Amino acid sequence: MKNNQKGSHVLAIVLVVAVLGVVGAIGYKISHTEKRKDPGTNSAQFSSDATQRGKYLSKNNCEGEGSKKLGSAPMRPSDISTILPYGLVAGGHVTPVDHQYFLGTNQKAAPNTYDVLAPGDGTLVTVEVRPKGQPGVYDVRGVISYSCTFFSYFDLANSLSTEVAAKMPAGWDTKNNGPLAVNIPVRQGQVIAHVGGQTLDYAVWDTTKTLDALLVQKAYSNYEPWKTNTVAPTGYYTEEVTASLLPHYVRSAEPRDGKLAYDVDGKAVGGWFKKGTNGYIGAFYEKDFNNMTYADGHLAIIPDYLDPS
Repeated sequence: MKNNQKGSHVLAIVLVVAVLGVVGAIGYKISHTEKRKDPGTNSAQFSSDATQRGKYLSKNNCEGEGSKKLGSAPMRPSDISTILPYGLVAGGHVTPVDHQYFLGTNQKAAPNTYDVLAPGDGTLVTVEVRPKGQPGVYDVRGVISYSCTFFSYFDLANSLSTEVAAKMPAGWDTKNNGPLAVNIPVRQGQVIAHVGGQTLDYAVWDTTKTLDALLVQKAYSNYEPWKTNTVAPTGYYTEEVTASLLPHYVRSAEPRDGKLAYDVDGKAVGGWFKKGTNGYIGAFYEKDFNNMTYADGHLAIIPDYLDPS
């Protein structure tokens, strides 16, 4: 029993769990290998001030406050076959994932087949490139700021669009050097990147909203601090965009966007981290991240991400 431990949680027993996610009857292989440097802990990461948190996430490149309606999907609806919700557990994602997966109509499509679009007018504030050992082949992640409290991001794109790449600093695509601070205005519906048959990760962050069901929020302070501000995209799309995307959602239960936070104080349900493994980042981050051993001390006791009943 927990003895009133709060739950996203520090697991006091020796428990090493490996969870392999099976994506229901869909059977798609989720491609998501990544390597990032530990950003360390910064007081702004878990500031109670929403604007300060946004400044941290944008590398101090944001203006104003408040959310807006997003008038474009991150991919053209005609290019999408399936949208997997928040909450999947698969491979190194032992606790529920904090992004949706957009799958193109052809999962065997060549890299750069589909366009990635800017959901609204904003500023591309960080770009992270992870070269994959071949010239011109990358995984690309980008964060768009709409204000100091409202953001969207994409990941696993194959490349930036020619228009965006022309505004990147020299050498941006030559090595994995962590998120680069950039300042590139983007327009709603603008082609900003390209993706092929692999999935496109996508999520929306609102730093004025907090996932209270991630009870020990500082467990995420040294890695993926945006998790606690991840919100349902359909709450921020225009009605037209929502209507165009819902037919592609494979989750019929509410919330349709999925769910990643399940912690209940005093209950076993939710996400757990083995005691002494430094929360979400894990004890083995520096030793063997390529083999996803950061998740060896993770455990999730949660409903099925597609059918929570």
